[in-house]
Amino acid sequence: MALSASPSVEQMIRDINKDGFCVLKDAAKGQAAQEFETKKTPITTAEGLDFCRAHGFDPRITGIVESIFDWSRLGMFSALYPFPGCAHNFRVDRSGLKGLMVQIWSRGSKAVYYKGSHRLPLQPAKAHDGMFEIPHEQLNKGSDPVVVDLEEGGLVVLDLRLAFTAFRGYAVLFVFAVQELIDHWGKIRLPHSPELENKVAEIDGISEKIGTNFTFER
Repeated sequence: MALSASPSVEQMIRDINKDGFCVLKDAAKGQAAQEFETKKTPITTAEGLDFCRAHGFDPRITGIVESIFDWSRLGMFSALYPFPGCAHNFRVDRSGLKGLMVQIWSRGSKAVYYKGSHRLPLQPAKAHDGMFEIPHEQLNKGSDPVVVDLEEGGLVVLDLRLAFTAFRGYAVLFVFAVQELIDHWGKIRLPHSPELENKVAEIDGISEKIGTNFTFER
């Protein structure tokens, strides 16, 4: 897989289907993620939802998600910090591609993605961060580690079944999945606010094929 600065949506989809992930180097994304982390912006604020709209629903992202799924929802919106000592993935069910993780990486980030691991019969253990920890010996047979060095930042889109290790930096995560998976996840809870309700409505209106999983607490 070529680490291009500007691959087409079609090429990114081919990379996901073949290798389990795709990479887009993008300094603007890197700067946005850097500022988001520096300001410690809560995802439950207007600023957090503005970031979600601008970056989670970037036309390149929605183009990929819409092409792969007939219908999906944004099921998770959170942060990712380094865990250099182990590999993780988000889903162990091998029944097919049912979800994508979008990682918006800050400048100076580095991660390893285990190409082809989404097709392996992995046996991970539950990890403390909600993902699954995968022993490296399971990845040594049938997958190829690809080092992705995002000095200026960028984004990575991966099959939820793909194993990866975050070595350095910070990422904002967006997870899009089919309803079958969403039904097993909790809602993304937001404080009740007309401003936030309007922002969620704007996000919901971006795509006819992608919904959200927000709920408002009164």
